[in-house]
Amino acid sequence: MAVHLRKQILTLTEAAASKIRHQLEQSQRTFLRFRVKPRGCSGLMYSFELADEKGKLDEVVEDKGVKILVDSKTMMHVIGTKMHFVNDNVRFVICFACYFYYFLGSITMN
Repeated sequence: MAVHLRKQILTLTEAAASKIRHQLEQSQRTFLRFRVKPRGCSGLMYSFELADEKGKLDEVVEDKGVKILVDSKTMMHVIGTKMHFVNDNVRFVICFACYFYYFLGSITMN
């Protein structure tokens, strides 16, 4: 019997996981929802929101103890993405990179 391993849709650095986990705990939420929408100068806009429930078209991606919801329309844009947390004393952002292009954008998290 062959075992087929599927590549994780996205992964987190320890810093990103720690920041997201902190945000989820503070807000008493279960998931971070990650979406890509058609907008912005690149043609795509990236958004995060805290969520309590999984939608019927959402896939749950878990990495380093953090659960992220990714809907079916977003999946094709984020396969292979690695999320980072950057704190450079000017801004606090989650940024992400993928195999096809580096630094797709950044989302500010308070």
